[in-house]
Order: sequence, then structure tokens, then C-alpha cells
Amino acid sequence: MRRIWIAAVALTLLLCGCAQKPAAPELVLEQVPVGLEQKKALTAILPEADWEMEKISESAAGTCYEAPDGQCFWYTTVSGPDKEQALRELTGFSSDRLHPVQGKRFGMEEYRFSWTTENEEGTYLCTGQLHCGADFCYGLAVCCRQDADGATRALCSEAYANYGLYFDEGV
Repeated sequence: MRRIWIAAVALTLLLCGCAQKPAAPELVLEQVPVGLEQKKALTAILPEADWEMEKISESAAGTCYEAPDGQCFWYTTVSGPDKEQALRELTGFSSDRLHPVQGKRFGMEEYRFSWTTENEEGTYLCTGQLHCGADFCYGLAVCCRQDADGATRALCSEAYANYGLYFDEGV
């Protein structure tokens, strides 16, 4: 009788394992196909200042701000993850011309570079930074007139140094 009791308990334990729902199959992908997960872009922020930056243009690709005295302007962009295309959208030049210095910031690859540009108002000295992640590249260009006064140059430098990115959680 004891043997039957042990066999019945063992058989019950074995059959209990069979009654469980099978685990859902796992799908493991080495690379997630494009379009499966829609990521939201971060928002670029420029530092608070004693003066108001005037927004002079805005598009899906970026926003341009100008200092009140017109001697300096800032341009922020958000584009796809292609560094070359993002660099060309921000500056009009390729990396072969700009020779960006690579680093890391905001958990992304960072590229810093400088160039000059001219228009009817004069020559502008520009510095830029580009931050590229898996889904987006974020760019900032700061251009200051070559003959700008020291105070304007300091404000341009402050905006460049204190540029940041944040995720808008919709609160």
C-alpha cells in the first residue's frame, strides 16, 4: 500500500507540471526593424538670459533665434540619425570640410566644429555641436559677427556652453 501511495503522489506531481499553460514564445531580434518602435525626439533648450532671444524662423527641421542687437544668432535642428546629413542640414558643409572633433555628451556621440560664413551684413564666426543617437541627431550652431562687441561674444559663448537636451514627458 505504501508503494502505491508513493507512486500516486509521484504521478500526481508529474501530471501537475503538464497542466500548466505553455510559456509564450519569445521573439529575439538582433536588430529591431525600423518602424516597430516610434521614438520621440528630445527638445533642445538654450540657457535663460537677461535678454530675450527673438525667434526669427521655425520649421520642422529647426528653429533660428537672434540676439536683440542682431550680432548673433542660434540655430537648433533635429534630424534623422545620419550624421553626415544632419551636419549638412545644420551648416551647409560636409564633415570633410569641417573636420569635427568627436566626443560623448548626453549619452550620445558628440561632434564639435567651427566655420565662417559671410553675407551682406559681414563675416560671421560660427561654432557648432551635433549629438547623434540611435534615432535622432540634435544640432546647435551659434554664429556671431566677427566685429561683435565683447558682451555679445560672451552671450554667444554662454548659449553654446549651456545648450541642453531634455525629454518632454507631457506633464
